[in-house]
Amino acid sequence: MSYISTLFLLISACLLPFPTQAAATMKLYSAEKLKTKIAEPELVVVDCRNAYAYRKGHIKGAIHLDSGCSGPLVHKLGKVPCTLKSPGELLSLLTQKGLCPDQDIIVYGDHNSWGAEGRLLWLLQKLGYSKIALLNGGYDHWQQLSEPTAALFADHKEPCQEQLMQNLTVSTLEKAKIGADALWQLYRQGNLIFLDVRSQAEYDGEILYREERGGHLPDALHFDWKDFWNDDYTLKTKAELQARLTHAGLPLPEQTGEKLIVTYCTGGIRSGYAWFVLDWLGYPQVENYDNGFWEWAASPNLPLQHQ
Repeated sequence: MSYISTLFLLISACLLPFPTQAAATMKLYSAEKLKTKIAEPELVVVDCRNAYAYRKGHIKGAIHLDSGCSGPLVHKLGKVPCTLKSPGELLSLLTQKGLCPDQDIIVYGDHNSWGAEGRLLWLLQKLGYSKIALLNGGYDHWQQLSEPTAALFADHKEPCQEQLMQNLTVSTLEKAKIGADALWQLYRQGNLIFLDVRSQAEYDGEILYREERGGHLPDALHFDWKDFWNDDYTLKTKAELQARLTHAGLPLPEQTGEKLIVTYCTGGIRSGYAWFVLDWLGYPQVENYDNGFWEWAASPNLPLQHQ
């Protein structure tokens, strides 16, 4: 790398603002509460799973938006096959789906959705949505409670009015999409902590999803995203989660200081769920590395470690 390129990266990293904490931390919505509110017209329930899972069975009244790597939010080709589309394309899709910022939006997945609902929450929050929440336990817990479900045919909402969408901004989303080189510089300055939420096998170096290389980011802590939830897909208690994260080496929220915690997985899905959990636990500086390990591993000049 040339001297000019290195200088540019250093300046960019220094100018890069740490993401500020949302006005309120992410909200967790219970199935019991949703049952009493689901018929309210200002409430939008979003199923973030793939189309097959939605058609097989979904919460009655929920609209469908696959928020994973097979859905319409992402580009599916290239070395980073799960990267988000442009902000303009995303806003157009959200407008047509009826995900309006003046409504209460409750998102859910299931134990097979890879945490796609967390990535959608991350996206919505960055665009300026504030009335958003995660359904605790998703479709798994909803079914266990024998709450109303539907199958086959999709539910729809009216498209959002243009003036409502004009109040949203894409600048925060653009700032949040930190690239691999900028993250590397922040790490070298001691300004961040990587939290790898892939499986132990991936962390140790196995290549499972066509990554260019195996391993994990420098000094990354490891916490499998599946350890966030119970068998019924409800989140573990805050106390239990904090104890497990502390055991994995993550400081308490009040001990992180000015450091940015960056969650990552292969392509921003599981790490989006982790971002939600850490925000919910009160961590003041958390970001989702949205292009994830796919991008980092595709840059041969960036280091990787193996267990």
